[in-house]
Amino acid sequence: LPENILESSLNQLRAEQARYEILGGQLEEAKVILERLGAPLNSRGPDPTFYCKRSEECIYLSYCRYLIQTGNYSTASAWLTKMLNQAKSTEKLSLSVEISVLLVLSHAGGDNDRRTLRSVREMLLLADQTGVIKPLIEGGDRLQRLIREFQSSQDQNMAESDHGPSTSMINLLLDPQQKDAQQIATEGKSAVPVGKALNGIDDANSLTPRELELLTLISEGLSNKMMANELIIGEGTVKWHLKNIFLKLGVSSRTQAISKARGMGMLS
Repeated sequence: LPENILESSLNQLRAEQARYEILGGQLEEAKVILERLGAPLNSRGPDPTFYCKRSEECIYLSYCRYLIQTGNYSTASAWLTKMLNQAKSTEKLSLSVEISVLLVLSHAGGDNDRRTLRSVREMLLLADQTGVIKPLIEGGDRLQRLIREFQSSQDQNMAESDHGPSTSMINLLLDPQQKDAQQIATEGKSAVPVGKALNGIDDANSLTPRELELLTLISEGLSNKMMANELIIGEGTVKWHLKNIFLKLGVSSRTQAISKARGMGMLS
């Protein structure tokens, strides 16, 4: 193997070792490994020009886990927010969900309960839309407690959950002994949005407000670039939402999406 490929593989193994040390509470050992990997242990957050290369993703994930375990929640949040935006823009679905789980845990370490619940909601929506829930199932008791708190807050304010994550997925996560949960945890993801895979939920109710907004713009014939300019978001984000819309509606083109949405009364 070329030297650079070998070094990259070794670094991934070291990052995974650091992860296991962190999960086992061996923080000093993890720190030594992260220092060897060049993790910015004394940083307060990413530089504006920071971009996480594919070969460095596992390193920065372990680094952020270390920050959370050592109580550096705001620093972890800054790194994770930057990484999540990059992962979404490049449509790295599994990575996006894994980062969102860590972002929830970093927010939970602070004193802003509203922000924590909002990040739990975003994590659940992302998992439901992509079908990637293994990182949530592996999130442990702490994440389960946060999901229960979110569920309770939704029960008290149903208006906020009109376009929220599916109840069936939340129930699945809170009862990971279910056969479906065990299968998805083993395989890594579901082939379709989790709510539909488990409960056949109504497509219209599973679309988020942003997706409904994009659906309207699609019906008006706007291109990806035009929609991005209209909503002040990146073209990569537009493509991300379109993929979710097509997946939820069970279609493969804009024309089919418009036709199905009109048939369901979602468009005039």
